[in-house]
Amino acid sequence: MSRFDRGILDRFLADLGRRVEGLTPKIPPPGMPPAERPIVWVVGTPRSGTTLAATVLRRTLDLGYVTNVAARFPTNPVVGMMLAETLRVHAPDSGGPEFDIGRTRGLTGDHEFGMFWTRWLRLDETPDGSHRLGDAQRDAVDTDGLRATLHAMIGVADRPLMLRNVICGLNALLLARVHERSVFVEVRRDPIDTAWSILRCRRERAGGEGNWWSLRPSNWRRCAEAPTPTEQVAGQVAGIRADLAEERARVEAAGGRWVTLDYASLCADPCASARRVAEAAGGGAIETRTDAPAVDTLTARRPAIDPSDRAALRSAFDALGMTTVDP
Repeated sequence: MSRFDRGILDRFLADLGRRVEGLTPKIPPPGMPPAERPIVWVVGTPRSGTTLAATVLRRTLDLGYVTNVAARFPTNPVVGMMLAETLRVHAPDSGGPEFDIGRTRGLTGDHEFGMFWTRWLRLDETPDGSHRLGDAQRDAVDTDGLRATLHAMIGVADRPLMLRNVICGLNALLLARVHERSVFVEVRRDPIDTAWSILRCRRERAGGEGNWWSLRPSNWRRCAEAPTPTEQVAGQVAGIRADLAEERARVEAAGGRWVTLDYASLCADPCASARRVAEAAGGGAIETRTDAPAVDTLTARRPAIDPSDRAALRSAFDALGMTTVDP
């Protein structure tokens, strides 16, 4: 048991991060220009399987990504990635990380990098509190600075980069313009399973089922005013799906690439899902890993939903005209 609790360590890392903000590490030149490497954006509705999908992709494909260590340096991610690489080389993990509610464990687990995206997308300044930027907010983003930072991160990894954060899906067109070789991977799960999982997180992590939890789509204020928590989370899921559909249409109209992975199919054949992502990136752009065992199959989890919650959610989605696969 360490005598340093998490608060002490978090403050130490925050102070260290401030001290290295101006540090530019010397790294070997990458094998190809970062602009020519794909970025794989793992997006979707919260509790839909994005963390699982990211784990499958990084274990199957040769991808760089932001680790739990690197994420502690949101103002200088190159330093964080260099530190993570140092630890990987000199003190490798003995086993694969576990994850829970979007958070992985272990030095090499991938991280959502929320502080980074809050800073670059200026999410603290959005007038309505939505995680989807309006036209004025998109215009205010320093796209050149963000592009340079992402390219520097790709330069450290020297391979395609995977970034997992559900906020990115709501701003996909902006990010596709920042990096042209973008592939968006949307993970979808049955809406009732997804909504109930969000409802459970409200109860267990947000202080009560009446409190908002996680991603705020463009319609989030209207959802928050719905009479019951089940109607609120159903509206949240439907709103996120609608925002993602609009972003997908815009990305594809601009020539971008978007892959939708069904949660059950991902679990049944993870490698096939990974191949779809690699193919979407273009022939040979993303290679298959040869240093890790293949992920043959996974158990698709269906939550044990209370019958009254199930009935209320089914009714809420029916009222929204949204199809579910729930029996």
